[in-house]
Amino acid sequence: MRLIILLFCIGLALRIYPGFHHIVFPYDQARDALMFQDMVNRGHIPLLGPVTDIPGIHHGPLFYLLMIPLYVLNNWGPWIPVFFLMLVNLSTMIPLYMFIKEAFHDKKVAVITLMLFAVSYEMVSYSKWISNPVLAVPLFAVFLLLLWRTWKTQKKQVFWLGLVYGLLVQSEIVLAYLIIPCYVVLVKKRALFKQWFLLHLGVGIGILPYLIAEMKYRFQATTALLNFLGNTAQKDPLIFLTTFRHGVSILSALARNNLFGFPPLLALFIFLLMIVFCIAHVRKTMPSWKSPFTFLLSMLVCGIGVLMFGKSPEIFFFAGFGSILLMMTAMFLVLVLKEKRWWFALFVGMIIVVSQGMLTIRQARAGNAYIQAQKGVLFDQRLQVLDAIYAHIPQNTPFTISVFGTPYGVRTTWAYYFSYYASRHTVYTPQWYGYAVNGFIGDEILPRVDAPAPVHVAVYEPE
Repeated sequence: MRLIILLFCIGLALRIYPGFHHIVFPYDQARDALMFQDMVNRGHIPLLGPVTDIPGIHHGPLFYLLMIPLYVLNNWGPWIPVFFLMLVNLSTMIPLYMFIKEAFHDKKVAVITLMLFAVSYEMVSYSKWISNPVLAVPLFAVFLLLLWRTWKTQKKQVFWLGLVYGLLVQSEIVLAYLIIPCYVVLVKKRALFKQWFLLHLGVGIGILPYLIAEMKYRFQATTALLNFLGNTAQKDPLIFLTTFRHGVSILSALARNNLFGFPPLLALFIFLLMIVFCIAHVRKTMPSWKSPFTFLLSMLVCGIGVLMFGKSPEIFFFAGFGSILLMMTAMFLVLVLKEKRWWFALFVGMIIVVSQGMLTIRQARAGNAYIQAQKGVLFDQRLQVLDAIYAHIPQNTPFTISVFGTPYGVRTTWAYYFSYYASRHTVYTPQWYGYAVNGFIGDEILPRVDAPAPVHVAVYEPE
């Protein structure tokens, strides 16, 4: 227990480093923060969550419902929300430990997995990203645990399996394809009608806001999804070649950002060598591990379903899947130890820990983040820009601002930053001069004017 607490503390320290300001906070995060404030002011309870890149389809409201009270507590700042998400991320250790203890019956595999999770660059980065896919990391670990229990004839778990699946879909709608392994397990175990009913009852409760929204908005999301799938199927005749390429890209990124901080393809090659070693030695050294190893390998392959759309996948479509790589690597290291090659296991383990730690530190010092669409969008970088602006403008002097950035002409991001800064300093909030796209939240914070003020500031954001 002391060792696990130590690993938790190490993981928390890595997630806080180099400070709470080092978080990704571009347009999406600013939009959400302003929307939370608007929802509270209007007393509105959301039925839908963040938008996806498919028109008409949203994620579930779970993320919004968790974040709103945290932003209220923090007076609309991001510090309490991001610290909460760090703890949520670290809570993944609990279901991972339980799964390994039940599946492998080996404390070494469990402890090594938690150690790798604590230092994983991907897991550290997710904990600082105030976005809905972050919730999928612990939920996916719970999903694995419940699916394993159902597979091992604990059919009383099916309701909770369905419920967690529904919450997973709310956090990242792409993960809806995980219903397939649920069905496979129930079919293989010849589940009775009662088990099927309980599974779907849990799913229904988990996605209840979706169901209400679909009826309210006349099946908007269902229609949009069918149109998207129909259009995608017609566009890519080489779907299998595209799927293979996407699969290699995703697995390479997962191997690099969770295990070996090397070039992605090299990291994937090393991971595949470890898998081959496990396949060759499990039956001989630890035959009782064959079932959980096959289970994890099947779940990793299951992700191929989302790649069949032909659309270039984002890495956060696979939030949580890094845990599978960590468990398989821990399994490999323990198998090597059982072969009396402790020096080799120690060497590989040290490479993983050091490379992941260096990757985290190197990216932090460079001002980079795992999930970011453009450079220079960390919270502390934006605050530095505002500090520089107000340092050159006399107090309470009216001024205008123009921003050349992404999305161009949308005031939402800078509306949040200026309102946040003004709530904590006695400063003047500027007006917006130049091209502006109307209809976005935050427009009223930076009202557009037709002429620049005597003091005008232009901000250029890097792409």
